[in-house]
Amino acid sequence: MSNFDFERSVISKFRKGTPEDPFLDINESFQVINSMVVLSETPDSFTKVVVTGNGVTWIETTDINPTENMYYVDYLYGLVKFNSTRNGLTLNFGYKGKGCEFYSAKRIFASYASNPDGSLEVTETLQEILDKASYNINEFNHKGDWDSSTAYKINNIVDDDNFSYMCIQDNTDHKPTNIVSDIYWKLLSGIQDFNHKGNWLSTTQYYKNNIVLYSVNNSSYICILDVLSATNPASDTTHWKPLVDLTSVNSAEATRIASENNRISSEITRGSNETARVENEATRSSSEVTRIASENARISAETARVNGGALIKSGDIMNGTLTIAENNGILFGSHIKLSYNSELNSLDFEFI
Repeated sequence: MSNFDFERSVISKFRKGTPEDPFLDINESFQVINSMVVLSETPDSFTKVVVTGNGVTWIETTDINPTENMYYVDYLYGLVKFNSTRNGLTLNFGYKGKGCEFYSAKRIFASYASNPDGSLEVTETLQEILDKASYNINEFNHKGDWDSSTAYKINNIVDDDNFSYMCIQDNTDHKPTNIVSDIYWKLLSGIQDFNHKGNWLSTTQYYKNNIVLYSVNNSSYICILDVLSATNPASDTTHWKPLVDLTSVNSAEATRIASENNRISSEITRGSNETARVENEATRSSSEVTRIASENARISAETARVNGGALIKSGDIMNGTLTIAENNGILFGSHIKLSYNSELNSLDFEFI
């Protein structure tokens, strides 16, 4: 697959929140799965999201890991996170809907692989799965008796010599065989009854391996036991079996949604931790700037004191030559002063 294309991948549809284009009042119910609920639209952060239900007074918190009766709202992605003890609850959500962003199926990954360097590579997108499914559905039909002049596509079904076959590789003029090594055809049944009978009718006698379309749910079923009954294939599990195991499909989809919710939750936690780290770093930098400013002020004051000829105070350490200007001196302790007498050109000790 190609990770790069020039088609529009995200479509944003947001309201302005003005009298002419107001936000939409939304009230909806969702079940908490993996501590998470995904709202239908992006909520307005000013008017907040109000959660009710289960006889609990719910309180919104800014803590990304909410306690038992609290919830956290990600107003950017429209996600509501709960404590893990609240999984399975169905709750009501009221908020002002701003709109939402719609993502192309080409930008939603269904599977991925790890590269040697640890990076991840998308191997299949939702769009590719949909394309394959659409192709298979379109080609899964009965073509009647095999004809050497017909171009057959994958999933076409034909009858030949009282056997039914499914095409597993596009071909023309390759007669079906029941040999395992046949690369063009796969044997489906040893009886002629394996064919599509069209829409299911309550008045028709069906035999094992007959295929029908039940128009109510637009699904195909295969007969597993001869039957003439008014009970439709969707309800009659004794005589009919869906060609696609919808239970497995729904289970796989539920697993995918749960995994996606876990990924989103981890990303929210990572973003919160990064925000805290940046804030701590900003505080440390501010404290360091303050310390440097104080140190510079101290050095400046000390320089001014020395340059101004001020008395050397107790505790100062002098190295090298000491020059005492007129009317200046050195104070020892708090009572003895050594000063320069310019008239006598001498040093005088004075008790003060």
